[in-house]
Amino acid sequence: MLNSLLSVVMLRKWFPLKRSFIEFLKRVPPSYVKAVDGISFEIKNKEIFVLAGESGSGKTTTGRLLVKALDPDGGKIIFKGKDITRLKGRELKFFRKEAQMIFQDPYASLNPRFTVLDTLMEPLIVHGIGKSKKERIELIIKALDDVKLPYEDFMHRYPHMLSGGQRQRLAIARALILKPKFIVADEPVSMLDLSIRAEILELMVNLREKYGISYLYITHDLSTARYIGDTLAIMYMGKLVEIGPLKSLLVKPLHPYTKALIEAIPEPDPRNRFKEVNLGLKEFYETKLLVKGCRFFPRCAYAKSICFENEPKLIEVGKNHKVACFFI
Repeated sequence: MLNSLLSVVMLRKWFPLKRSFIEFLKRVPPSYVKAVDGISFEIKNKEIFVLAGESGSGKTTTGRLLVKALDPDGGKIIFKGKDITRLKGRELKFFRKEAQMIFQDPYASLNPRFTVLDTLMEPLIVHGIGKSKKERIELIIKALDDVKLPYEDFMHRYPHMLSGGQRQRLAIARALILKPKFIVADEPVSMLDLSIRAEILELMVNLREKYGISYLYITHDLSTARYIGDTLAIMYMGKLVEIGPLKSLLVKPLHPYTKALIEAIPEPDPRNRFKEVNLGLKEFYETKLLVKGCRFFPRCAYAKSICFENEPKLIEVGKNHKVACFFI
């Protein structure tokens, strides 16, 4: 599409499991964790695309693939109409300026030996941005101003001297300073207090409007996604099970797994907190080694024999709304 910034076509990333010595001698074929297994979607210009699911569903692996922190085993990544799946060398370095990542843990994603000034100066030096130190400092002041951290107060501070919210603001400033068009935000507020979460989410939305940034917002908490997202994709065991406009999908989910995730959102109204919640999930010890059928069938209360034998395709059931289920 003309309005598409990034498109993913049948993207795949499998991680091999280590074999025992006996299995190696017997030439037992290797098994794989199918972290990302043939997913397709697109992110439009200035769109916040929410990728949600439980821990271990493959969300972070997807994000790392899109910023080329990992190489895919199959499929294509199209960015601004160009196939970037196998970029190397100078072309990959140029792409790094266009796509950045905000990591989940602001305590681990910053170098403890770097001051705020050093943290923001490094990407400018690596990419050769700014003709002089004075020009680079001007860019740093602008980036800190965007995230509401005054330069004079913070320039010489180290990460241990910052609060959790301030660290995450610094991480956002580090991503912004290269003026990217696409940012992967990997659960950027999950380790922050509730009051700070709202500030960071509002900041991300304002920066989207100011600089025309598109986000892949990764989360397991749909209660935060509802405030900033445009499109919602639900991921389970390496597969996308439902994609649609976020607001309408939260009101009328179709896939059993999506319904379970929405039922699990905490209820702010005290009058509704004690209502019986039926997630529709069977007890199941999850394994990543299922070889056929629907990935969700061992936990699904509505599963039939067809779910064990065949894998449902992601089909369109409404305007921009796709679901992978035999019983919609």
